[in-house]
Amino acid sequence: MNSSSSKDSMEMILGQLENIKRAEISDRVYDRIVERISKTSEKIPVVWVRAAAAVFLCLLAIEILSVNSLTKEKNKSEVAQLVPQSNNYLYNE
Repeated sequence: MNSSSSKDSMEMILGQLENIKRAEISDRVYDRIVERISKTSEKIPVVWVRAAAAVFLCLLAIEILSVNSLTKEKNKSEVAQLVPQSNNYLYNE
């Protein structure tokens, strides 16, 4: 392939592109698109918001209860260490 044939084919392609007419649309198309976008806003149903809040509160309550139970067990073990345990064995049998 020589450079003149590729140049000719390129000019032919560009010549075809010059004959293309621009598409004409109505002036209100943009306004209608913007109007549709503003109308279609996604709303989260109240049922799902309530469900998410309930799950969050349950998880929070479980967390609080588990922390309280762990601290109570820790306090019991600390108190048990402070109070000596007495046994009634007389001669280490």
